[in-house]
Amino acid sequence: MKITCEGSTLSISDLGELAASNCRFFASETQAAMNESVSQINIDLSSTQFADCGGVGALIALRKSARCRNSNVKIRLLNPTLPVRRLIHLTQINCIFSVDRAC
Repeated sequence: MKITCEGSTLSISDLGELAASNCRFFASETQAAMNESVSQINIDLSSTQFADCGGVGALIALRKSARCRNSNVKIRLLNPTLPVRRLIHLTQINCIFSVDRAC
């Protein structure tokens, strides 16, 4: 997992999976990288081949934590792979996250 913070944007990428097996690591690393100036979080899911309910929970926990620091923070899920798009559709988390796919 790669995390960078440039200005007010926190970017997360290189997630091979987002699942119960690594959701605590995901949460602790993103918490450590987040500061009060973050107003946008981009999560690139282009390399995420597996996600489960633990991963969905980690995304929701990230949203809650980020909103405690900045109530206007925007979180975007970028380029989800087919398995991740299926989970997004099934859980309907696209109702609370912006999901953007590359054309």
